[in-house]
Amino acid sequence: MVVPSRLRGLARQYFLDKELEELSPDTLNLPSDSYLVFRDANNMIAVRVLDVRELPVHKAREEIENAIVELVRVATGLVDKAYLAASVPRIAALPPPSRFRAAGVGLLLVTDDAVEEKVPPKPLRGGFRLQVPSDLAKRVEDIEAELAKLRRELSSLSRSLEDYRKELNKLSTAFESLKARVEELSSRPIAPLPPTEIQAPVVTVEEDLPDFVKDNPWLEQLSKRRG
Repeated sequence: MVVPSRLRGLARQYFLDKELEELSPDTLNLPSDSYLVFRDANNMIAVRVLDVRELPVHKAREEIENAIVELVRVATGLVDKAYLAASVPRIAALPPPSRFRAAGVGLLLVTDDAVEEKVPPKPLRGGFRLQVPSDLAKRVEDIEAELAKLRRELSSLSRSLEDYRKELNKLSTAFESLKARVEELSSRPIAPLPPTEIQAPVVTVEEDLPDFVKDNPWLEQLSKRRG
């Protein structure tokens, strides 16, 4: 959401009038279009500037809630104090002061010509109170990373299952085709094989028979009987 230069200018002047030193948001890797950064003798201060004047009250309140969560996430452990400088359509668009106190975020209400501190900030660095939100933010980031990993794995698994389904369909089609072919072949009559002539073995008289067998007429008769 683009922040009007006049709104940023009013918020900036509020801290400059307190003789704070302005730093570039880039020094803390914060977006320069929606953040201001200041430093005094003891504290580093981040200011999230938000303009929701053109939004309906319920939508403006939702945007402010989101800005508080974002501010706590990016500022915890990075700066000593954090403010939300907001310009709202009506006071009803603001969450209750307890919401800001619980988050440790200060509230600056910016009008067309003035800036008023409604809720003072609490220290965001160096205290035990801050370690809980910091740990929770880290756990949320870890959970989000795991969820993103699971979504990628599920997407890959879904693609693999689709590939397997296509291959299974191909195999099913091939099986049905093979089954039909087998049934077709099974229904055909089997023609009997043609008879084959059985040839009698030819008995040869080897030349190396003993002398008493050679030229024996009975040997010739036996050969004829075998034939």
